[in-house]
Amino acid sequence: MSSLILAPSAVQPVTSGLAPKNARFETYRRVREDVAVQVRPIVEKVLNASLDEEVDALLGRRRYQRVNTDDQTVVQATCNKCGSHRRAHFRRGGHERRTLATLYGPVEIKTPRIECQCGGLAHHEYLSVKPRARLWYDLTERIQELNPVAVSLRNTMELLARDIDVGLRAVNIRVNEAAQSAAAEQEVALQEVPPVVSFDGISHRQMELTGQVKMDRMGRQRQEKRCRRGMTLIAYGIWPQSGRKEVLDYEFGAGEDAQSCQALLERLERRGLRAERGLQEVITDGGKGFQAALEMVDLGAVEKQRCIFHKIRNLAENLEGLEALTRKERGELRAAILADGAWIYQARSKSAAYGRMEMVCQKWGQNQPKAVESLRRDFEATVRYYDLQARMEAAGEHWSVRYLRTTSALERENRTLRHKRRQVGVYQSEAGLRASTNLVKERSEHHREKRPGSWIRCHTEASMAT
Repeated sequence: MSSLILAPSAVQPVTSGLAPKNARFETYRRVREDVAVQVRPIVEKVLNASLDEEVDALLGRRRYQRVNTDDQTVVQATCNKCGSHRRAHFRRGGHERRTLATLYGPVEIKTPRIECQCGGLAHHEYLSVKPRARLWYDLTERIQELNPVAVSLRNTMELLARDIDVGLRAVNIRVNEAAQSAAAEQEVALQEVPPVVSFDGISHRQMELTGQVKMDRMGRQRQEKRCRRGMTLIAYGIWPQSGRKEVLDYEFGAGEDAQSCQALLERLERRGLRAERGLQEVITDGGKGFQAALEMVDLGAVEKQRCIFHKIRNLAENLEGLEALTRKERGELRAAILADGAWIYQARSKSAAYGRMEMVCQKWGQNQPKAVESLRRDFEATVRYYDLQARMEAAGEHWSVRYLRTTSALERENRTLRHKRRQVGVYQSEAGLRASTNLVKERSEHHREKRPGSWIRCHTEASMAT
């Protein structure tokens, strides 16, 4: 960094003809280049030293130490010729040089080769660097870090271009790696079962193969695709005692149909979501898919609560005679019936809620029979939280109604997913859809629960451990 210690008179000729802002930028760029020149050899040295340390641990001896021929230890390395796993059969066999891209720039690493006494090569996966990897972990972290904040793949390339040239395919592969860890997590048993689980769906668009082949503009044969709409079904766990919330699982389907909902519930049931493990209530928006799936999948003796927000909203959606009213009158009518609907669920007891429901039905029955009919329909399913709250009070626990009667918490969680899906537009594969969903989920949970450290670092540690 010799340019930083020159006297002011020596620096003056370089910047005297530049405007102050340009001079500041030129100085910054020169310093930044000097930092990169100084740091890159250190990164290269540390990576190569780490690889050599792994070989030392594998062979149980440092370089130039003699082999203990009586050692019967079996190690995580396999000879590609004789299939041996014995440590005493292996020795160092030089290095293979290759370039590895990092956030500090390209570095040259020397991957140690391990030879067997039979003349074959031993296969061993190093932890410091993935086999045949061209991008190191820090670049993968940065790519996956940008994805859930709605940065496109091409914009990710542009942001990384300041430090390293990364192709679009490489960026896409690193994003899709998150799908592998997501699939593994969906088969792991739930360590802690939440007392309340709410279910809802959010739409997405995905390309699918039609089975036909077409010719593109350059005369190449391509598989024909078409865009279809789908639904991401999400299970959201809530712990009313602490207010903790967490996405438990999700399923991709053609819609909020019974088959897709059943697949999600069955996987959750296999992972341990049952009444005997602490599940007390499930909340849905009243959709037929989840209602049918809950009848087919036995989760035990749990309350099946219907979201009161969707119930209240149905009052406004079933209003009649709006075409004869002015815009102001329509707004006042909606506000009035919504206020009456909310007033019902402000009751302190289940019997009081029924009494208020009857009063609202009498008030609006003559002018708005359709809205009243929607209110009476399945009203019992919207007030079951009173029974659960009473049982918890008898057990000495106070559970706030904010956690027991709506899917609003999950609706807020879905905002980040909607933001990302608006940016993507159409997913080209289910792997990309799964990876994007998982990355958004991990980031939002990390920030909501205020976990220590960087969210992407925690996600990387968890996925590598899996």
